[in-house]
Amino acid sequence: MLKYFGILDIFDSSYSSNVILFCNDYGLRGNAIDRKFYFNEGSLLNNTELKTVENQALLTISHPTIENSGNYDCCVRTSASENGTQNEETTCFRTSLTVAEYYHYLVENNANIAISLKRNNYFAIFDNPNTSMVACKYNGTDLPANIKQMYTNTTFTPYFSIFNQFVILETDAKNLGSYFCTSMDSNAQVLSKNFTLSEATNRVYPWIGKDGEPTDPTDNGNNGQNNSATPDYGNLFKTVFALLILSVFVF
Repeated sequence: MLKYFGILDIFDSSYSSNVILFCNDYGLRGNAIDRKFYFNEGSLLNNTELKTVENQALLTISHPTIENSGNYDCCVRTSASENGTQNEETTCFRTSLTVAEYYHYLVENNANIAISLKRNNYFAIFDNPNTSMVACKYNGTDLPANIKQMYTNTTFTPYFSIFNQFVILETDAKNLGSYFCTSMDSNAQVLSKNFTLSEATNRVYPWIGKDGEPTDPTDNGNNGQNNSATPDYGNLFKTVFALLILSVFVF
């Protein structure tokens, strides 16, 4: 017999964290004889590791990316005696995980920047914290609706406010192309900059180098794919989890 339970809530974390899920019996009737995790009702991904610690199943998700978004089922098989008969049943508790990625760039003039889609990209167009206004054009026309200038409607400010000068939310193919931006410094001098956005061949993460080999997971993204912008990276997780049913820890 298979049963599903779920009480949902939300928590946030940063990209450098590991997400850990514990699979306990939570007072289920009978004795727990087996505990397993499933991802989207199938096998776990390569960056997840399942261990048993003191008779508890513990799942660690290392450096989560958008590929880890989905449902994680903790399934506990129990056995109980009823009227002299041993009955087994499996109860599963579901956690829904959504990973939202972000990346930062310091833009140089005439930069050709390879970016990854399906993430929020933050750009410091002008390396000046006193910049109060940035005006940009996309292929000579108005900007797409998902691009924000001097973006302040966010609970997350990436490192320095200059990265909010130009923000692409949920970047997609319509954001690729040429941009021209202007501003004015504190001395009333007009500033201008051109740059072009193209799609990166492979998704870039701070723990994966340009040659595809692993790098230091604590690296801040200086191994990006192009030399025309300085990248920085992180992930912002929004995790829906089974409160009081699945225990979620972040470190």
